[in-house]
Amino acid sequence: MTEWKLSYSVFLSISTLFTIGFITIMHKLNIEIDEIKINPQYRLQFEEAQGCYVLLFPEGLIKLSDSAAAILERCQQATTLDKLVEELKIAFPGVDGLEDDVRAFLDDALNEDWILSAHS
Repeated sequence: MTEWKLSYSVFLSISTLFTIGFITIMHKLNIEIDEIKINPQYRLQFEEAQGCYVLLFPEGLIKLSDSAAAILERCQQATTLDKLVEELKIAFPGVDGLEDDVRAFLDDALNEDWILSAHS
């Protein structure tokens, strides 16, 4: 029987590798096809004092435009880009470039960690 021993430095290297790999996988969310939702570290709500929707998080809040709020409101449940665009076209008929604007906002929201995979 072979005895396997890991030194502490080897263990740290291996655990760092797995951690880095996990973080990389988490950030490969594809908004074109994956289901998304609001990151549970954030809460969307209308703030009377601000007169607008905000994203609340432990360190503060983010004031949202009406269009950002309309998108994130629909991300409180698992959704996809196609579903979002379809719902927003019904709510806001005749808006030119809607799909491109929604895609750009979701890219920004993903980079800010406001949204994540609905399956995480």
